[in-house]
Amino acid sequence: MKHKTIWAVVTLITAIAIATAVASCTPGRRSAKMTATVSNGRGIFMLMYAAEMDAYEAGEPTTYPTPTSAWTSSTAYFNACKSTVFSDVSAAFFAAPEIPPAREWPMKSENNAWALNASFTNAAEAPSDVPFLFTRNLRFRPRPTGGVEAYLVDAPPFGSKGCVIVTFGGATKRLFPRDLHLAVDEAKPEFVQHVLQPEGTER
Repeated sequence: MKHKTIWAVVTLITAIAIATAVASCTPGRRSAKMTATVSNGRGIFMLMYAAEMDAYEAGEPTTYPTPTSAWTSSTAYFNACKSTVFSDVSAAFFAAPEIPPAREWPMKSENNAWALNASFTNAAEAPSDVPFLFTRNLRFRPRPTGGVEAYLVDAPPFGSKGCVIVTFGGATKRLFPRDLHLAVDEAKPEFVQHVLQPEGTER
């Protein structure tokens, strides 16, 4: 079962790499660059999900980061999981526009475009529409009136122009400023209170 799962995901990653190359051939088009990043994010999620399902079937602990995990950054998590989750993936796969690709493992934080939501001890309890994996320019903060506000920081990969998210349920979205409310509709502050940024934990 595990062999078939990994083979299917590797096949998907190959297709994503081709799609990324095609999209990158259109310089100056933000939408094309974001489409490539969407594909990469989906590929990263699929690998993580496959490893999580294998661990579940084997009765092993979760492979996802949690509030009590030892990892203090998404970069540390990705590097630690290189041999078990990302063994067939280049470290360059975690780059994005204005985030230079790593030449080899272990990658550095400046080569990692992705943040991770580590707010749930049991990912199965996470609402399917809550962001799990997202580009590092997306941040969250509690609203004074309740709920959560999503906002963008003026930093790579897309600055204040937009972001890419993958939810716990696997939905991959390209969001522009007008769409940010879609990232946190019905979300509670505790759903995004423990985020692993590439450089370190954000609480």
